[in-house]
Order: sequence, then C-alpha cells, then structure tokens
Amino acid sequence: MKDPYQKLTKRERQVMEFLLVNGSAPAREIEQSIPDPPTNAAVRALLRVMLEKRLIEREYDGPKYVYRPVMDSSKAKHSLLKGMVNRLFGGSRTELFANLIDSEEENISDAELEELEQLIAKVRKRKKGPEKKS
Repeated sequence: MKDPYQKLTKRERQVMEFLLVNGSAPAREIEQSIPDPPTNAAVRALLRVMLEKRLIEREYDGPKYVYRPVMDSSKAKHSLLKGMVNRLFGGSRTELFANLIDSEEENISDAELEELEQLIAKVRKRKKGPEKKS
C-alpha cells in the first residue's frame, strides 16, 4: 500500500504537522497555525481535499467541525520524517544525524550521545537476529 504522507503538498504537510502536535483542531485554529496563511475559503477547501484523500477525519463538536489525522500519530510522524529525509537529505539518515549532532551551533549532551549509542547497539543487535545456542 502506498504511503499517502509521502505525496503531501506543502500546505497539507503544514496542516498534518499541526494536527499531529495538537491532536485535533477546528478549521480556524488550523488556519492560524499555517505560516503566511491562505484565505479562510482556501483553508476549508484544503481540508475538504484532505478529507477526500482520507488523510484527516472530522467530527461535529458543537458549532464547529474538529479535524484530526486518520493515521496513528507515531506512524504518521515516522512517515513525515521519512519524507523529510528523502527531500532534504537524499534519503541519507547518516546526513540527517550528522546535521543534528555535529553542528557547532547545537550542543549535544553526553547523556544524549549515550542514548544514541545505546539505540545504535540495540538496532545492530536486532539486525543480527536471535543468537544461536551451541
């Protein structure tokens, strides 16, 4: 099955990122969250398209509709991050991590480095598979 989050437009991505952080929101809050926001009519049209694509769902809450992502938050975040890595770093996770941890402007703590080392060790162990008993 194709990943619908890999083909999002810039505006759709902005809406999804806002909804993933906030869980759900009415159209007015979504509109206010978008940098250089389009008109109210354009935001509502965008939400309608996203509903048709089954990227978001809505429910009536009093006098307004509230919108939320259809996909599980962690899966959607993973998908959006994968798309960002592909767009900005040519698919290279190494380049992404290098930009995050090897920057003079960013100070990474020893605790964070230790966590990353443990995560890398865990992934290596998982890739090797279960150890065979002799």
